[in-house]
Formats: sequence, structure tokens, C-alpha cells
Amino acid sequence: MKKFNVLLVGAGQLGSRHLQALAMSELKISISVVDPFEDALKLAKTRFDEVGSSNNILDLKFEKDLNNISQNIDLCIIATSADCRLHILKELVHKVSLANIIFEKVLFQSEEQIIVASNLLEKYEISAWVNCPRRMQPIYHKLHELLSAESNIEINVVGNNWGLACNSIHMIDLWSYLTDKITYELDMSGLEPRVLNSKRPNFKELEGRIIGTSPNSKFVLDCRVNEKEPSVKIFIKSKNYEVSVDEMKGICQIIDLRDNQLKVENFSFLYQSQLTNIALKEILTEGKSDLTQYSDSAALHRPFLNSVLKHINKYSISNYDICPIT
Repeated sequence: MKKFNVLLVGAGQLGSRHLQALAMSELKISISVVDPFEDALKLAKTRFDEVGSSNNILDLKFEKDLNNISQNIDLCIIATSADCRLHILKELVHKVSLANIIFEKVLFQSEEQIIVASNLLEKYEISAWVNCPRRMQPIYHKLHELLSAESNIEINVVGNNWGLACNSIHMIDLWSYLTDKITYELDMSGLEPRVLNSKRPNFKELEGRIIGTSPNSKFVLDCRVNEKEPSVKIFIKSKNYEVSVDEMKGICQIIDLRDNQLKVENFSFLYQSQLTNIALKEILTEGKSDLTQYSDSAALHRPFLNSVLKHINKYSISNYDICPIT
């Protein structure tokens, strides 16, 4: 069986979950984990040890920089915060030969950065995807099939403290997946006239409502910042169906409006530690993935980043050249 080289850049909370999934790889892989912070590397190693590993993990090493990384990388996962992601990409393409990349969201922090990265990917012939993993969830596969012939699809996302700035792109990507659309216009007038500090230092958050429209389709993203526990529910309406999804409880309710019949599906919402190994196998054996292709995700990111940056600069003391979200 062929051996593959996998590079994970960023070993923090999310990166360590990617590593747990890689530990379950069905392919024979050597893994290099890079993070400048010792605590992050320790966390990643601890979480890797928690799940154990298959016999397919041929080698696992932890590094603080990219200097000791193999010259040939079959798959790189960049799980850092968005503010350093373009710098890492630039460094990688000059140090190693990259075949495939999975980027975390938010992809980058400006339209200009997206363009620079796009040019690098094209120049070095690198295939890339963005980790918006609802496309990999079985429940959304079912809803995609259910709604494939539907028109006038509207998606409403409501909840508390779910991270409107940092997580809206996940919901916009879900809208794109269920409607097969990648262009939209944004109305940010429902946002509260202020800018909040994120729980992550040096990043910002928003509160209120964002509305996106496209011909025969619409999404509404509503997030309130308060003392309540984080919560989010997703409501989907089309010509023939009304759907509600509670990911935390694993309950999907589907009403067929033609006969008013209610169907309830219980489902398990897969964690990142259960998904990356699947994406790895798809990409390295088939050259494809259920994850969002880079070009599509770039198109979804551009209007969002531009609109959020405009709002932040309008209500912030500082003036930002790039969108301070991750």
C-alpha cells in the first residue's frame, strides 16, 4: 500500500481534533504536526494518545517550525487562525511540494488575501478545499437530496452566542450546499451598531441579523449575545417542505406541506475528530471531497468579508485594512 505524507499546521483546539481523526486513517500515513507553541503541541499529543492510533500511522513527529518538514506533502491541513494563514501558505509553497490543502475557515481576512492565495494555488498546481464540514454530515446529505428539486429555499439560523462573525461562513456554506448557489447580496442593516471583542484575543464579533439574498433563495442569520448557553437552530423552508434541525439534540423535523405529514429523524452530528480521516481518504484516493472546493468557498467568502469589514470600521475606534475575524 502506498504511503502518504500529511502535514498539520496548527495544533490547538481544532488542530488537535484533526489529529485525532488522522489517527484513524485507513491509509498508511506519516504525520508531521507544526505549531510554534509548546502547549499546543502537548495538547495535540495528549489528544492523539487519548484515541490511540491505527497501524496505518507509520510516523508521527511534532515540530515548532516548518524547517524539518518533508519536501513532499500529499495533504496539508492549515488549522491556524486566519490572521497568519496566508503567511503560512507563502512559506509552505517555497519550502515543500504540496499536492493538496485543506484550509480552515474563515479562509482569509480580505478579498485581496484570497486573490493572492488563489494565484499561489494555481501557480503551484495545488488542489484545495475549505473545511466547512456540514457538507460531510449525513443529515445534510439527506436534506440536499430532499431539496434538490425544490424552489424558493429559505434558511433561517437563530440562536445565542454561536459566533455570528466567526461562524456565519459555515451557515452561508450550508445555504450554498442546499441551494447549489454561490452568489448572493448581503443586507447588514440588522446588525447591532457596535463591535464586540471575540473570546479569541485580537479578533472581533458581531451581534444581530445578517440577510443574504439570491434569485429564488434567501438566508437569515440571527445571533444574540447574552448570558445564555450557546445555542443554534436551523430552519429551512421551500415550496413543499418545512425543516428544522437541532444539531445539539440530533433531531431533524420535516413537514411535507403537501399533506402536512411530519417526519422526525434522529441523527448523530459527527465531530471533527470523526471527519478528517474521511476527507483524507477521499482526497488522496479519489482526488475529490465533500468539503467545499476552494474556488467556491472563495466566492462565498468575498461579499461576507467585505461587508463585515465595512461594519466593523463603521462602529470601531480602530480602522482595519483586513477583517479581524477568524
